[in-house]
Amino acid sequence: MTVWWCWKETLNARDVPTDFRDIGILHGYRKPGSSFRTCLQSMFKLHNETFNVWTHLIFSSLFLYLLCTQPHELLAADGYTLFCLLITCVLYPLGSATAHLFNCMSPVARHICFMIDYLSISLYAFGACCSNKVYALPDSWQGGLFADLFLVCMFVCCMGCVYVSCSTRFMPVCRRTKILRLSAFALPYIIGMTPCMHRVIFCSEADNTCVGASYYAQHFFDTIFTVTFYGGHVPEVLFPGYFDIFFQSHSIFHVVVAIGSYHHSQGIMMNMTSRPVSNRSPMSISPIYPLALLTILNSLIVIHFGRRMAKLKRTTSGLHLVMNNNEHKDK
Repeated sequence: MTVWWCWKETLNARDVPTDFRDIGILHGYRKPGSSFRTCLQSMFKLHNETFNVWTHLIFSSLFLYLLCTQPHELLAADGYTLFCLLITCVLYPLGSATAHLFNCMSPVARHICFMIDYLSISLYAFGACCSNKVYALPDSWQGGLFADLFLVCMFVCCMGCVYVSCSTRFMPVCRRTKILRLSAFALPYIIGMTPCMHRVIFCSEADNTCVGASYYAQHFFDTIFTVTFYGGHVPEVLFPGYFDIFFQSHSIFHVVVAIGSYHHSQGIMMNMTSRPVSNRSPMSISPIYPLALLTILNSLIVIHFGRRMAKLKRTTSGLHLVMNNNEHKDK
């Protein structure tokens, strides 16, 4: 029997396969093998993914509104750098919401859904990096080795984090796996946000480098806060069964990450409007092109691992079927 506030068709953790379970979540699981239509209908029913879906759908809509309300001149400036940032802010919550909505269709669909989630996060990381290079890069770094290799390193890291994260889908579900995934995204985050970190730590009113620093500081606070909750599965690991539907760590993670993205985008827009064109670090080509290339390459990575996962599941299912048939024959 599930807790009273769950959708009546939900299951307990012991009733679903291990791959479908989350640490500290005991109730509210949807039935594995649900159809596409059933998953869509579940958006409007209470289960342990309801708020994971809606938190990101809401924030995706808010970022879309923010994107649509910006003047075209502002979006088109510097090769559509701001546009790339805001469109990735729209896409990554949408990718995450889609993953949480359809992850109960099948074991293979579950893995592929979250691989697409990793893809959307990598695109946001690169979009944020492009805006940081143009608007937040310190004047003293322009023309140096770091500025020259900044986007190249981020491009490679954003591909690497998707590859590593998809690889973890073939590992046992445990805390170590989640730490590995977090680490895979931590490297591009640290590299990409270095210009913002410099502004927060070394800002000076004399050379006007404190503009946007307060928003970047709030962004870093949001990141530390949400990683603590997400990595530690707080509060559900402390009180198993009490946060199955409301206020679980992943829902908190979604909300604070989106708020952090908003704070970062506001800092970028402050730098954009206050920093003279001569002091910016323009890109040789519009960031739309490397972002599109990254989307294609990371999509190929997801397709590769998705096909590998489907093949592995078919082989495993076939092996289990043969073993069961042999047992019946022996009997």
